[in-house]
Amino acid sequence: LVELRRYADAEKATRRALALRPSYPRARVNRGVALRHLGRWREAAAWQQKALALSPNMPDAWSELGLCR
Repeated sequence: LVELRRYADAEKATRRALALRPSYPRARVNRGVALRHLGRWREAAAWQQKALALSPNMPDAWSELGLCR
């Protein structure tokens, strides 16, 4: 959905994914990406940090975190 620039839909989808599997780092990264595109920078950074707490070697989470700052 992010690739289609449907950021609000992507944010909702990741919220549902995290409800089903809260410890899934990829969903946390994707939620952060959607939030960043919605202009919610602080929330986006927080989600990238949550992803990195679970999986510290995710390059895209580090990259996204940098884009949020």
